[in-house]
Amino acid sequence: MSDHTTDQEAARLLKRLSGDDAARMISEFLGDMDGVRVCELLTWAADRLEASIPKDHNRTSETGEAVFTAYIDGASINNPGPSGIGGVILDESGGELERFSEHIGVATNNVAEYRALIHVLDRLSALGAGHVRIFTDSQLLQRQTTGEWKIKDTTLQELNREIRSGIQRFASFEITHIGREKNRTADRLAKRGAEG
Repeated sequence: MSDHTTDQEAARLLKRLSGDDAARMISEFLGDMDGVRVCELLTWAADRLEASIPKDHNRTSETGEAVFTAYIDGASINNPGPSGIGGVILDESGGELERFSEHIGVATNNVAEYRALIHVLDRLSALGAGHVRIFTDSQLLQRQTTGEWKIKDTTLQELNREIRSGIQRFASFEITHIGREKNRTADRLAKRGAEG
């Protein structure tokens, strides 16, 4: 079960518990909090939990076509040093299509993050994806890919041009920054790749 599925189930449970009967029983247990306040607190907690879940569970585009999802990461030992890329590609129903873990030689962590995105764009294209959604724990990669941040490093500028060219192969493209705790599998695969 994925972290997101567990979070979704927890949010649903909190919503259910916020019903009047459950809230009344919880307020009796807590003693100093009335049922209305407990209901409000549980609803607030459920809303916060739902808001923290990346929206990758919606796997269709606005036109109803399948959206492929990928979680990616890059890792470098000693930065720069031996580096690797890793990630997982999911189909429109959330099933795992493939995962990758590759050594890419000596590089910086940022270069490894970029190479992970280039690799997954190539794989998604080969799989025939039309709409893609990428999740990364690299804020730099996400912001530079969307054009929010400027790129000063010439190597990253060149890799960014390659990414922009790769994005053109898809009908829609989205890249989202997520916390490292939501990207554990890709992180582990990238570190394994870095170790060779």
